[in-house]
Amino acid sequence: MRSLPVNLGVAQDLFVMQRVGNNEKSGLILVLNDNMTSTLSSAIQTGWPNTTLIELLTNATVTTDANGFATLSAPPRDYRIYVKDD
Repeated sequence: MRSLPVNLGVAQDLFVMQRVGNNEKSGLILVLNDNMTSTLSSAIQTGWPNTTLIELLTNATVTTDANGFATLSAPPRDYRIYVKDD
């Protein structure tokens, strides 16, 4: 079964979407920043409580809280991909 993307947030110059995953793949969160000069961040409810996320391009980690919230960011005119650290 395919995992459909879910729009988690849109703000000026920032788009966040999640592919939830399934029994075979754990999903991901994509953060797109279209701002020319600033790194942008947003507090996102991931649905993954108390989970460590790894950003695939930099190997930075972020941990979600008990409600599944995490602050995710992307640098100017760039993107970041976050996955669960399984």
